[in-house]
Amino acid sequence: MKKNVILSGIIFLLATALAFGRGGQQGAASGTTTVKYAFWGSPDAIGVEGDIIAAFEAKYPTIKIEPVVSGYNEYHSKLLTMIGGVPPG
Repeated sequence: MKKNVILSGIIFLLATALAFGRGGQQGAASGTTTVKYAFWGSPDAIGVEGDIIAAFEAKYPTIKIEPVVSGYNEYHSKLLTMIGGVPPG
């Protein structure tokens, strides 16, 4: 379980870095930046992730988190597809 939390944290940080590195101008124009946060897990894990997202958004009101949830078997291919869909910037 600890390994999953660490992996989720790393992915979250990478997604945040991508958002700030790529979407700074567009986000600044609207005042809000949206970051996609991909994770997998059981319904219990999804509830915990929702709590983490809510706490993050409360601390950083100009950043909105869009959760992308999938089962473990689909997670890695979905994540790679999402990464591959990012246009070069």
